[in-house]
Amino acid sequence: MKSNSSLALSLFLIMLIVFINPIIIVESRSLRATLSTTKNDIIKTKYANAVSDLSTSSLRINDVQRVYKFTSGPSGKGGGHK
Repeated sequence: MKSNSSLALSLFLIMLIVFINPIIIVESRSLRATLSTTKNDIIKTKYANAVSDLSTSSLRINDVQRVYKFTSGPSGKGGGHK
């Protein structure tokens, strides 16, 4: 009787491993794909923010150059355009 229960228990554990293992593999693959997508999104967002910061700073530099050109005239007194 004891060997029958241990045999049943071992068969149950083997069946459990056989049926649950593919589910774990599929879930880990989908999780890996999700993490990879999230990582790519983070990289794209950082790149977009960096490009945005660069374009904003270049706009500021252009504004400063325009103001400088407007305020410093040919004679240095201001008001003239070069």
